[in-house]
Parts: sequence; C-alpha cells; structure tokens
Amino acid sequence: MKKLDRFLLRSFLRKGRELERANKELFLQPVPNPWIEASRCFTFDSLERDLVDARKLLQWPEKTLAHVDARIGSNRCTLSGTSLRQFVKELFICLGNHSSKQGESSDVAQDFGIEALRVLNTQIRLSEQTSKTMSNEGILVVCTPIYTGTMSIAALGEKEASHVFYYRVVIINTSKERVQLLNRHWVFASTDTANGNRKETIEVGKWAPGIVGEQPLLEPQQGVSYMSHCKLRGAEGVMSGAFQLLCFSNDKLFEAAVGETPLRNVQFAVATSSSSSSTPSV
Repeated sequence: MKKLDRFLLRSFLRKGRELERANKELFLQPVPNPWIEASRCFTFDSLERDLVDARKLLQWPEKTLAHVDARIGSNRCTLSGTSLRQFVKELFICLGNHSSKQGESSDVAQDFGIEALRVLNTQIRLSEQTSKTMSNEGILVVCTPIYTGTMSIAALGEKEASHVFYYRVVIINTSKERVQLLNRHWVFASTDTANGNRKETIEVGKWAPGIVGEQPLLEPQQGVSYMSHCKLRGAEGVMSGAFQLLCFSNDKLFEAAVGETPLRNVQFAVATSSSSSSTPSV
C-alpha cells in the first residue's frame, strides 16, 4: 500500500474512532437543498432509496458496490464508528486486491479516498444537527435543519432581521402496517448565544393538517420526505415536534415524535437551480 493510501486509510479510521468516543452514528444523506426540496413532498421506497443514497454520496468505485449494498443498505444508511472503520478496511483491501490482479496503480483508491474524506467530513457536520427518532409503532423520523442566512428588516417589514432555517424531514414506515400521516406539531425556539436562555418561541399547534398540503399514505417500507422553513430572531436554537398518524389495521391514531433538533448557524454549500439565481422564497 502506497504512502498516500496509508494516510487516507488512517484518516478514515481516526474519524471512526472519533464517532466511537462520541457514541454517535452517521445517517448518510444528501445536504438539504431548499432550491430543489422546499415546499415539496417526495414519496419513495425506503430500501431502494437507502441504496441509491449510499452509492451516490461517496461515489464508491464499481468494484466495491457489493460491500456498499451489504454494509450500508441493510442499516438504513446508518454507520456507527465501529462499522465505518471495518467498512473502510474492507474497501481498501478490495481496491488493493483488484489493482494487484489487474496490474493497475492505486490511483482509484487515492481518488476515492480523497473525495470520500471530504464527503465524510460534511456528513459528520450534518449529523451534529440531525435528530433520528423511532416510534413504538415503527415510524422512523429523521430531521435535518440547515441555516440559510438572514432576511433584511426592510424585506420583512419588521423591527429586527430574521434568521432563516430550512429543515428536511424524512419519515419512514418500517412497520408491517399501512399508515397515513394526518397532522403535525412543531415548536421552534431561538436561544440567546450569550446565556443559552430562550429568546423566542414559535409553535405550530396541535394538530396542523398534513405536510406541505398533503396527507400521504405510507405502505410498509415506504417513506416520505419534505422541506419547510422557519424564521427566528436568534441565529441559534432548537426545534422539536410530532406527527399524528392513522394505522389502518386497527383505526388507531398514534404519534411519532421528532426529537429535539439543534438549529445551528452553520451553512453548507448546495447547488442552486440552473434556471434561477434567486434564493428560495420563504
């Protein structure tokens, strides 16, 4: 193994150890993109989407896809520190064996490793502001907000500029029952960065109907994602909430909570729409 290959492998292993020490898991996901996702509802087959996201995010070399499908796809795009370390070792061994058999250089491993480290750093930053909650009924809710800047006082007609947070919510039905998402409840709170006290609280009361105007049906292993936004006077805060769903097999209403999710003044690079250079409307 070449010197750069060894450096890349050690860098990955170090990231895995950091996750282990922090007792964290990575939920692999694209960076939320308001230009594409805002105010839209997407329904998907969760198992298929897991594999697509896992394959796309790190641009795995073709010869490693069997490892990707087995390792990540079966864990719903979630990697613990231990899994990450073992997975990366397998990938580098796989790439090294292939290069030796084909008489190739290790450029494939190096190109993959350099880009994958960049993406991994982004995923770790995203995980720091992502909540992942599983209900007793088997409804998985993943919430990831991103900060998109401030709106001017003149634009809002207010005394104080507002900080805008977009948040993507992914809801996956991991149960064997057919369910329908009926209503939502949200609480957004900005905090004073000086003392951590709450500065402002905005609530979407129980129960506001649907999500972005829809009440989607979710078959077993089906999911839905949508993106909305909130405006707060503080540049830091927290959000939490719940969804109300109906189980068709017993006509039972139940709730799927959204765990407390940090709203951070951290921006991510996202691709804007090629047809528009303006910011997403709020």
